[in-house]
Amino acid sequence: GGINYAWDNDLPASATHIISPTTTTTYNVTATASNDCQNTASITITVAPLPEIVASADPNSICVGEQTTIVASGGTAYIWDNNLGAGDSHKISPSETTIYSVTGTDENFCSSTANIEVVVHEAFTVQVQPENPELCMGESILLSVSTTAENPNFMWNSNQQTEQISVSPSSSTSYIVTVTDKSNCKG
Repeated sequence: GGINYAWDNDLPASATHIISPTTTTTYNVTATASNDCQNTASITITVAPLPEIVASADPNSICVGEQTTIVASGGTAYIWDNNLGAGDSHKISPSETTIYSVTGTDENFCSSTANIEVVVHEAFTVQVQPENPELCMGESILLSVSTTAENPNFMWNSNQQTEQISVSPSSSTSYIVTVTDKSNCKG
């Protein structure tokens, strides 16, 4: 509406400005017409706060082959990376430790991002020696477990909790051992 413009908020004289205020701010401009008459106008730019997006997993530490659920909160719409797409929650079963990022948008169309790391504990091996042993009635045999599990705990289907057991079955019998590692993963 004028030919010269004087702005407050340390803006230089110009008809237009690209601004990026960090808080809600009112801008006043005085326009001068060709006849040296002046008039003032103002505009208030409302700055909405960024949403506080939170990403979580329950549980955030799993064993290979297990599932967990990742959940986003703090917004009204969410987009996840790792090809998960939209939604506030997803069931996942990663094969290795993975960081998932989610961008959440609120009712003001403002957005921010949060991350959650899902820790996947490595698989371990379990072997019983000797494999498929044969023995005669009345004989006994020592069954031993070898495993790559860290800090293993042992539980046999015969309720024994040791790395080795001596057995003397009266008929063909299957012995099963479950090994639990320090991360509570089982093999």
